[in-house]
Amino acid sequence: MPAREEDFLELVIASERLEAWLDVLRSDASQTRKHRALQELAQMVNEREAYAEEARVLGAVGVLTKLLSKTDDDAMCGMAADIIAVCSGHLACPGKWVSWVVSADDPSWAALVASVQAACQAAAATDTAQVLASELSQAFSQQMRVYEYGGIKMYIKEGALGDGLGARVWLVAHSLCRELVEHPEIVRGCDVLELGSGCGICGILAAQLGARNVTLTDYEDQVLLNLRSCFDPEDADECDDLDDFFGGEASAGGASTQASEAAAPSWDQDNMHICYLDWTDSVRHLELLGSTPVSSLCAKPRQPAAEEPDQGLPGADKGTDAQTPSRPSGLHPARQFEVIIGSDIVYEAAHAELVAAAVKHRLAPGGRCLLFSTVREEAIFQALFEQFKRRNLRAARHAVPAPKKEAGLAGQVLDYEGGFIMIVLEHEGAPATTWHRDDLLPSNNAHL
Repeated sequence: MPAREEDFLELVIASERLEAWLDVLRSDASQTRKHRALQELAQMVNEREAYAEEARVLGAVGVLTKLLSKTDDDAMCGMAADIIAVCSGHLACPGKWVSWVVSADDPSWAALVASVQAACQAAAATDTAQVLASELSQAFSQQMRVYEYGGIKMYIKEGALGDGLGARVWLVAHSLCRELVEHPEIVRGCDVLELGSGCGICGILAAQLGARNVTLTDYEDQVLLNLRSCFDPEDADECDDLDDFFGGEASAGGASTQASEAAAPSWDQDNMHICYLDWTDSVRHLELLGSTPVSSLCAKPRQPAAEEPDQGLPGADKGTDAQTPSRPSGLHPARQFEVIIGSDIVYEAAHAELVAAAVKHRLAPGGRCLLFSTVREEAIFQALFEQFKRRNLRAARHAVPAPKKEAGLAGQVLDYEGGFIMIVLEHEGAPATTWHRDDLLPSNNAHL
């Protein structure tokens, strides 16, 4: 399910409480404190899906497997096993995504718990427990969701909210995806930039719909790392039982880990490229240009981001591994795009100036920009449109309906002052020659 506003608030609370409980379980706290932390943790993950979901991505299973090796308290072992069971909804083993659900009374699950306990108790004599705990920690720390649009399946990994808001897929992103599927000509054969990609669902879909190149961008390190892990949807093979999990890559122990690291995804795959992008760079860039007209900003879109040299932009550190750097390179200052897309990238007052500057800077002459947003505060969007005008960007706003099945617990878009909207943008001095619909900008009725 897509993230909703009420889900976000619950997850923020869940994340804070889970971190506190896990800190107690990691520490040298008394057995009484650990017992109480386990009780509260077990109660919440059993009662609230949000807690179970966040526990998975915060690595609760790894903490609990270590705890099992240090205690012989039957009650604590029972609660730890129960929490692990609840957190087992989505598994990932090295090189393979697993969609497998078990319940606490499943015989296979009982066998897994017994294996974990036995391996951890043997930790003094062998490193088996460490290998197993590492594999399980990797397995349970990731959750993969499957989304489908127009027959195109995408496997998207979501992270913890502590990694940034971009670690989750938000509701309005699906409205943009539907627009792209209904009108693939928006991106077909074009160089596309996605602003604030987050999990990358819209940008990855654009790539599969025939875009020439798609550059997915974000600012937060953990969000970028998570985005990189969404690049291999076709390798999301399914595992039906524990025998596959332990008999495949996981059973190889250290060799499996080495193979996984060797096959780690890069920042580029096929027609998709990930880049670091700080919108404040666009503000500074436009200040340096002053009144330079849009037609002279650049002649045409440059080559794909993967071929751009490092220009010393913030976040362009390539790390120590030449094949898989710790952070992707920044975009070249002159790089522009025929199409820009973005979803839910305006949610703070400061974003009004930043988003307008980023679009002005990165949209090529004659280019088209589509932004889908949830309007939480009308004042922010009034400021946004003022910034568009200041930047000589022609903008239009259109309401976007949300299907009831995606609109929240009550079948409505809850607590959104202005609902969902689509914003279309072009340069006033170098407008788009065509749009995919004739109702987007009143004076431009040409179709793609």
